[in-house]
Amino acid sequence: MNYIVSPKYKKSVRYKTTYKHSTRDNIFAIHDEYFRFESFLVEFRAGIDIEKVKDWDVLDLDEDTVVDSYESQEDGTDVGYAEWNFSGLTDEEREELEQYIEEEYGLYDHEDWEEVELEISIEGGVNIEPAK
Repeated sequence: MNYIVSPKYKKSVRYKTTYKHSTRDNIFAIHDEYFRFESFLVEFRAGIDIEKVKDWDVLDLDEDTVVDSYESQEDGTDVGYAEWNFSGLTDEEREELEQYIEEEYGLYDHEDWEEVELEISIEGGVNIEPAK
């Protein structure tokens, strides 16, 4: 059965994107974005107690022991908060990269960086209703 899942609170849908430098193995960038509103059409795994899921602090939509599939149902372009974190960069490299990100709106097209993981979660509790 499919359900419409949405956050109980604003700014609770988290997209965490991890990027890896293409030639330097110990260099990573993490982009955290929190969206104000977004809902998902979710198919939970068989046997999952939906009432218990409603009480969780965090629902990781990529957790395959809980969720079979999901797709966004609302436009999540209303970013409430976003930040970048870097590991393995010198201060000068970090400043250069921050300037690039500001000018180009991210690392999506940067030739030296590749996206290696995207995690989507809803933090602070969820509303779950049967899909119509």
